[in-house]
Amino acid sequence: GVGPEFTSDLVDTPIRWSGDDGNLLGCSSFSTDYFAGAVALISRGDCAFADKINNASAAGAVAALIYNNIGGPPIVMGGIEATTIPSAMLDQEDGGALVGFMTGTLQTTIGSGQARAFKPAWGNILSSLSSRGPFELMDFLVPEVSAPGTNVLAAYNTSGASAPYGGISTDAEINLMSDTSMASPHGAGSALLLMDLFPDWTPMEIKSGIVMSAYDATTVKEDGLTPTDPFDDGNGRIDLSKAALIGLVMDETVENFETANPAGGGDVRTLNLPSYQNSQCVGSCSFSRTVRNVTDVATDYSMLFDAPAGVSVIAAPASFTLAAGATQTVDFTINLTSAEMDVWQFATITFATEDTFSTGEAMTNARFPIAVLPNPGSIPELLEKEVYRDAGGILLADNYAIEITNLSVKKSGLTEADLYVFDLPGDPSNSNPYDNLDDVWFTSFNVPNHTKRLVLEILQTSASDLDLFFGSGTLPSEATALASSATGIALEYLSFVDIAQGDYWVLVQNWGGDETPDDILMALGIVPMTGPSNFEVSAPSSLPAMTAFDLAVTWNIEPMEPISAWYGWFSLGSDSSSPGDIAETELNVYRPYDDVTKDVVNNFTYGSEALTYTLSVAPNETGMDMDYVLHDVLPDGLSFVEGSLQTSGTDIAAVYDPVENAIHWEGTLPKIEYTYLASDNSINPMCDTPW
Repeated sequence: GVGPEFTSDLVDTPIRWSGDDGNLLGCSSFSTDYFAGAVALISRGDCAFADKINNASAAGAVAALIYNNIGGPPIVMGGIEATTIPSAMLDQEDGGALVGFMTGTLQTTIGSGQARAFKPAWGNILSSLSSRGPFELMDFLVPEVSAPGTNVLAAYNTSGASAPYGGISTDAEINLMSDTSMASPHGAGSALLLMDLFPDWTPMEIKSGIVMSAYDATTVKEDGLTPTDPFDDGNGRIDLSKAALIGLVMDETVENFETANPAGGGDVRTLNLPSYQNSQCVGSCSFSRTVRNVTDVATDYSMLFDAPAGVSVIAAPASFTLAAGATQTVDFTINLTSAEMDVWQFATITFATEDTFSTGEAMTNARFPIAVLPNPGSIPELLEKEVYRDAGGILLADNYAIEITNLSVKKSGLTEADLYVFDLPGDPSNSNPYDNLDDVWFTSFNVPNHTKRLVLEILQTSASDLDLFFGSGTLPSEATALASSATGIALEYLSFVDIAQGDYWVLVQNWGGDETPDDILMALGIVPMTGPSNFEVSAPSSLPAMTAFDLAVTWNIEPMEPISAWYGWFSLGSDSSSPGDIAETELNVYRPYDDVTKDVVNNFTYGSEALTYTLSVAPNETGMDMDYVLHDVLPDGLSFVEGSLQTSGTDIAAVYDPVENAIHWEGTLPKIEYTYLASDNSINPMCDTPW
């Protein structure tokens, strides 16, 4: 949007900075007449541009200059059409320079004419609105490149069919535009120009030529200072002057794309693309790329790598000579054994040459980015299991890890949590859990020394939305708060490993409730670091890297009562000197109820001394078929009544064992499988969208 213009020059006009009035962002009213007869200099941020300008006008300003709070060029200030004083935007650098000169009130001159100006550095600052990686649904490195997309002077559909128009100019329909609507046509136009220059290249070769020649020497993030990484702009900003002189390209086929579809068991990392991403690189990972010489001469290439400490890249071959039109496959191995685990590592692979075209023009080095996440293995950070008896376990099949030479296992727990049962109505002022502690529930507790893990969890509730808060000391307050779980659901959860000794509090807020209290069951588990553990962790003691193995976690806790929660922790190390370098895993075991129960009631059908025993097996919600053997010996003094045994819910009948005076049943209880009915707008109009 465009507000009032500078219709005449402002000459030797006072200028004052908003920060000197204690109102840097100008989102609230300024002191009376603070800007009387002056130009207001205000920082961008926190509120609409119109609010800043109107607040300045109300304080007597004759014009307003808003300076950017991030790097890059000024932007078009939207929503200022209704403001009443002229305004303009400055970049962060110029705004900061003006602030540095401010010593009370200075004089300034602002010309009313428009002049074309630019700063070369603006062209390489990535917009804060640009999409970022990583994309981990598939290991595909995006974005691949960036393109001009901020303050682009472009054709603009203004209101009215004839001059005067709005926007930047009154005699032409143009305006400054930004974002994807500008970057996309730059990308498409670049591809069209290369297609015209190289009509025999395939679409994938065109794309690879653009990507592998991109500029990244001085590209920076939106702060204007931090260099971009591949998750910001892929290989850099499109540079057609380099793309036109690229010597190598990559191609890929439709068939290979179809084969790489993960839905069919494929792997996108095998595609011949000018990038590589691997979010599960254990120890080392390998891939291949094939390039084609699109120059008119034989060319010598050497492989160069720019990688951070702890990451090494090896290419085979490390150098090669490629005839005009010929192809070369290069195998790459990335070694991450010395890299920081679980932190993305970025590197650049360059096909470097000093050769020239037959015309004498220098060839552009072809390069592409890689992003790899060093991963010690596939063991998850959290294991959860609902069980219905004292003994149980979890089997994780087909795991992988770095090389195991002498497996080391450290364990803490399982420890039964303390359970808190209480009723809590809704908090009438739910925006602040600390404003009235009578409207929330809280308790304090002590965490002793050498505690491995602390867990706070809502297990059951009738509430629709609870929030969980945690802090230090004995009385909840915003100042002592340390963490919270405040999602849009009720079953909130907090877990901490290696927490310090001390007093702490936990607070529960019924965020979505009303005056009717909701019942709540909360678990508070404190797991000691030392002491005997009551579960076992089993895995091979030695194994080569990336060899599939099974991990079993088992326990037998007597008694493990229904409605209980048990918490633990374990780590796996590749040897005794490297504890936890494979995994550190939190273990949660819940006992909501017993799967086999026995009820006894009087049954006067068979006389006053008769009892009816009912053995019940709960529905199988474990996710796997369960085999059962029930053998219930009747107590001394009781005898079985012939003809009274009945079996329901299964085709396998229970039998009476006269030798042991017992009821016996065995069989398989299938897992519960849910059936979903899918519909679309062809059969259900409610599935359609309103546009």
